Amino acid sequence: MLFTASDDDPTQIHLHVCGPEGAVRRLTPHPGVHHAARSGSVLVTIARAPHRPGSVAEVRTEGRPTAVVADTAEVPVLL
Repeated sequence: MLFTASDDDPTQIHLHVCGPEGAVRRLTPHPGVHHAARSGSVLVTIARAPHRPGSVAEVRTEGRPTAVVADTAEVPVLL
């Protein structure tokens, strides 16, 4: 089962997986807000971090990275 949860820091949302034996493992090592969708052996993750604008989307097949989807959001100009 794939799910999101906050650990000790409420500003962080991480991806976790729970196996059939009940062991929970965190999938996202870096700070930020993470979301995911899974279908079969394909997992798409989206991560946003406070130190960079936009987000990073990664496609993984059978646990291996297969593609990174570029974010073309513009950096806001603050006056």
